[in-house]
Amino acid sequence: SKKYDGTNSSQYFYKPADSQSTLAYAGPAWDYDSAYGSYAQKRTLKKLENGKGLWIGNATAEDYWWPALYKKADFRERVLQTYDEVYRHGLQILLGNESGEGTPLRSLEEYASAIEASAEMNVLRWPRQKKNSIVAQTGYSFRDNIKYLTQYLTERVQFLD
Repeated sequence: SKKYDGTNSSQYFYKPADSQSTLAYAGPAWDYDSAYGSYAQKRTLKKLENGKGLWIGNATAEDYWWPALYKKADFRERVLQTYDEVYRHGLQILLGNESGEGTPLRSLEEYASAIEASAEMNVLRWPRQKKNSIVAQTGYSFRDNIKYLTQYLTERVQFLD
């Protein structure tokens, strides 16, 4: 997702007692308002504005866990396996390239149609400011944002594949 703050905040690791598990866990996932290219500052815009490249795996601060994990071959292999076995199909469903039958997932277009009226009411209640600190241009209308997200995910799948 190229989650902007996924390297230094909005992440959680935990380790149960050894009697319960010898594994460390990451999760739950949350705080995706600055993911999928929806947020970037001028200094990070080129790295985040499109679906190509790695963000967390290339972070440089020494206190970031993800780059250290990504250096481990077994971790990288498991990430690739999980992407191929779990996430790739879900992304294809979201993009409308595969059927979501038998899953709770639907295409972005189906989700967009289901919430479009609510999104319009949201803008009436809380008008979007024209001037803010967010540099990424994701679109000023609901449909612009759906188009942007679809393009972003298409680039992301191409890169990840």
